[in-house]
Amino acid sequence: YGPVIESVITVTDDLAYKQAKEADDLLEQGKYLGPLHGIPYGLKDIIAVPEYKTTWGSRTFENQ
Repeated sequence: YGPVIESVITVTDDLAYKQAKEADDLLEQGKYLGPLHGIPYGLKDIIAVPEYKTTWGSRTFENQ
């Protein structure tokens, strides 16, 4: 993320912390959702997610 490569359109720090807390809470309750439980990941902006930009990596769609 940064002005040189511009490889990340949106960083969702608050959402990531919220989801990490929820994953930790589930583990404390003894609920394990599988090998990817709590693992963060980056979602390409070709996937439409409510409230976040979907640009498809193209200036043509930057305000979509």
